[in-house]
Amino acid sequence: MLKRRGLLICTAIAVAVSPIGHGALAQDQEVSLFKVVTVKDDMTVGLTREELAKFGTGVPLDVFATELQRRGQLSVWQYASTRGPQGELVMAPLQRVIILHAGTARIAPYKASLKVVPPVAR
Repeated sequence: MLKRRGLLICTAIAVAVSPIGHGALAQDQEVSLFKVVTVKDDMTVGLTREELAKFGTGVPLDVFATELQRRGQLSVWQYASTRGPQGELVMAPLQRVIILHAGTARIAPYKASLKVVPPVAR
């Protein structure tokens, strides 16, 4: 009985941390979030699936970084945690902001632990 429980726990952990599961989840997201670090501060920003598709195909981080470098600046949604309609915590868009390529030190994908609300749903 104890061995079977241990096997079930190990299997559940393996499935939870499997890169295949996370890759499939990332493809289904309506909004891709990124942590943008500058010399002065950092912020969480998001681009919708449609916005990324206009820039090109590929890994969202690569598409975002390439387009930012090509244009020199990019308008994106700034995201932060806030309360949803039922009082639950969600990641929601605050405002449109301009990211400048010259001032950007690092861009990394951001995996929110909260539900991510797309801009049109606000």
